[in-house]
Amino acid sequence: MAQNILNEPSIKEWLEKRKETFKNLTEAGLFGETERWDVIVDLDDTEKKSKLTLPYALSESVQAARQGCALYQKFVDAVFKNTDEEARATWRDDTGPRFVIEYFSEELPYESARLSLTIIAPLPDGTEHVIDADGSLTVWTLEDDPASVDVSTRPYELDYQSSESTAWGRNCIKYCQENHSSCNDSANGNEIKEVINPDSIPSRLLRLYKNENDILHAQIIGRDTEHPIPTLEVSHQGFAILSYCWGGPQSIQLTRETVGLSPSYPITKLPKTLADAAWFTHQLGLEYLWVDALCILQDDLDDKGREIPRMGKYYGDATVTICAASADTYFRGFLPTPPPAENPENYLFGPVKLRAKTKSGEFGTIQVFKEPDYFNSHREREPVVKRGWTLQESLLSRRLLIFSSQHLYFACREANASCGGREPLPKSRFIGLFESRVPGINTISSLQRMYPAVSTWDKVVNEYTQRRLGCFEDKLPAISAMAASLIHMARDERGQELQYCAGLMLDLEGKDWGWKGEFLWAVTQLDLPGAMPDDSSSPSWSWASLQAPIHRWQAIPDDFPDEDGIRLLHFDAPLEDARNPFGAVRGGVIKLMARTRPFSTIDRASVHMLITNKTILEDNMYDKSSQSVLVFRPDSVEIEGILARGGGDALLLELIAARTKRMGVTYPSGLLIMEHRENSEERGYFKRVGMFDFKSKNISGSKMLQELAMEQALTLFDNCELREVCIL
Repeated sequence: MAQNILNEPSIKEWLEKRKETFKNLTEAGLFGETERWDVIVDLDDTEKKSKLTLPYALSESVQAARQGCALYQKFVDAVFKNTDEEARATWRDDTGPRFVIEYFSEELPYESARLSLTIIAPLPDGTEHVIDADGSLTVWTLEDDPASVDVSTRPYELDYQSSESTAWGRNCIKYCQENHSSCNDSANGNEIKEVINPDSIPSRLLRLYKNENDILHAQIIGRDTEHPIPTLEVSHQGFAILSYCWGGPQSIQLTRETVGLSPSYPITKLPKTLADAAWFTHQLGLEYLWVDALCILQDDLDDKGREIPRMGKYYGDATVTICAASADTYFRGFLPTPPPAENPENYLFGPVKLRAKTKSGEFGTIQVFKEPDYFNSHREREPVVKRGWTLQESLLSRRLLIFSSQHLYFACREANASCGGREPLPKSRFIGLFESRVPGINTISSLQRMYPAVSTWDKVVNEYTQRRLGCFEDKLPAISAMAASLIHMARDERGQELQYCAGLMLDLEGKDWGWKGEFLWAVTQLDLPGAMPDDSSSPSWSWASLQAPIHRWQAIPDDFPDEDGIRLLHFDAPLEDARNPFGAVRGGVIKLMARTRPFSTIDRASVHMLITNKTILEDNMYDKSSQSVLVFRPDSVEIEGILARGGGDALLLELIAARTKRMGVTYPSGLLIMEHRENSEERGYFKRVGMFDFKSKNISGSKMLQELAMEQALTLFDNCELREVCIL
């Protein structure tokens, strides 16, 4: 053909319409009739890739795109998006762009099979423009297709009760046990058999067995029951553990009344989430399962006090944690029946069928696709991520099977995998990252141990305080196992002795990070109901005293720990239960040697600006200002109102002192405190009501303003004497 088909009015109109949206449509629907039998992808790639130039000329390619072929739509979209009209005007069928597919074979577990789409577009000056049409497309095929010999990836398995799902779960656990030394603590040399430390076996377990009628039962065994736990058997066989949302009082619980009966339940009588966990555990080939509601006496504080401190061992050494991510209550379940249909929104492109020639010469089909949100970071978070207890349950686990609303995933201390998709085997994560494919459900990777425990604690607390608890008294107990783990990690990996006190990690020796930054946390959302519980037993200087999301600044080394005279003279937070040194407390006090300044003496007309969280968010004052800003971050709406009215008797307490350095200035930051006047015995004591810090802006074009800002920061606590301050 001699004509330039792109100049035809109907084609130009169609291209303009597609230019507006750039959607990669598959008009026939997901897995629809979009296969191109004239395109044959060669899977025999002696150099790990094979290249194919598509057979259609320009006019035929456009016609294929108009008829609904998603592959050619992608190519034509990319041509129109990445070339100008002058270049397109010179094209004819025999001189137009060439569409090229490159196939890259799999190297599991590191890389799955993939396709890249490239366009070679001629330019008027005789050169060629190479266009990447859409990065990389993932390849999968069906189990019974001839191409499955060369391509191991499969479509996502949506039926979590299928034999494929349970076999995949078993294979992931086995692969991890045999290949990941940091996940298998007992692996030594050629010894790969995982053996659980008897000290990590729970006091009670559910034993799963089938009766004479082939009905699966769960029987409570262990402490105070008729049947002891066979420690040696569990140590060698392993056990599963459940992480899930209660969503209200459990209909079946272990109590002092029922424990002596060693109750046994047909799993059909259990709440759906617990029944699903028992069924899947049995399918994995495991005989024992731990579920908190049935393995801890729910009406016995002494039993809870004994079991909660041990939960870190339970989750850390269990063979696998079953995470019921999609179930918002204990009766909802996470094995949907029937399984849901695949959602087309899960794909940015495809899946589109293409013909393929295998290495043995047979012909089969492959499907190519692209996911818009591979790590699901833009989806609504799973229900289990909204619960406080479940954070440490996933962080401390060595392996997770995550039953999400989208797909079934596996994560361990070293790798991720998915049941279907491009990670059929556990694939190692990048160094330093511990995220799984489901946001908020992670293990702490062994690679994370190269980072300071205090820095890791920052991330944990920031995430934890976004979550809700059914009982506010659980604020510290629900994160206690994670705290204990980090304390031990700091000692074992870095020789660092941290002192834990009511949610704070204090480095009193100051070898790495010091202690001051532990008190510098800020509430990020003031208007939540119950943000300041009246019955909080935690001290005001601990974030655990609030039911509100907070932000802890990442730990910064204290280069001059003794130069400013600020000291932590004393700290104490009496424990509710001495058996759990990381659990609930009964108040607490810190005594500081520090400088204070009345809030009312701050000059609002100076280079400083008096603003709070609310004015930053609503008026964007800081971004609009050309000045440096002294920022006050109140702990509640009530305190915000007091500050707006002049601050009453509030004081600024300096923790980080201002000083000049070779490369600039360290600006001051510290606490906002008010005298505690609730009873006469506590007069002379203070309570934390917020914090302050200094935000310096790069004031261009005004050296005088820069110098004024620096002077205001450096002299904020001038003429203020060091004094002892006690904060409850």
